[in-house]
Amino acid sequence: MTHQALCDVGVQSFKDVPVKQMNNVGPILALMPLSSFTAFGVWFDEKQLTKYSPSERIFAIYHEAAHYAHQHHQKLLAIGSAATASAIIILVYLHKKLVKEKIQYAAGITAGTGVLMSLAIYFGLLPRIVREQEKEADITAAKTLVRLGKKDVVDQHIQRLEQDAKSNQSNIWWYSEQAQQDYLKELLNALRTTRVRSNA
Repeated sequence: MTHQALCDVGVQSFKDVPVKQMNNVGPILALMPLSSFTAFGVWFDEKQLTKYSPSERIFAIYHEAAHYAHQHHQKLLAIGSAATASAIIILVYLHKKLVKEKIQYAAGITAGTGVLMSLAIYFGLLPRIVREQEKEADITAAKTLVRLGKKDVVDQHIQRLEQDAKSNQSNIWWYSEQAQQDYLKELLNALRTTRVRSNA
């Protein structure tokens, strides 16, 4: 089914995309349990997916297929690498300047600055990018499913978000359940309006 989803979202060489059992890398990087993620292939935690309803499994698969289609993992790696390289250049310049001016504890100041910059990248820059990628994957998955006549899958996903929103759990990597509901409902309304106009 994953290869079919990749085909449906527009991946040309969908048959060549690896679909694998998830290892511990994704959850470790995200600092939380994950049922799936995309990085040089599509990875699923089969045990976690079995806990999902059939419609939620479908949405999750199309969501990950959308990530792959948009090359989100490559873009995130490129941005993260560029940010890290920039931080290293700044730290080298800072350290040389501190040493030249004979500032006491130059190495400690440089190390402390490096830690702060790393935290800013990991907890500030990257989550902002990931949230937008998650939104784009949701919207692409929803558009594709509606086009395939599976709007009920999207409706059930929105209902699940409504239930989860009551828990008030927050996470830096995703928009809130309420925000996810809002942009998916807005999408469905826009698609409905477009359909009505085209039939008029």
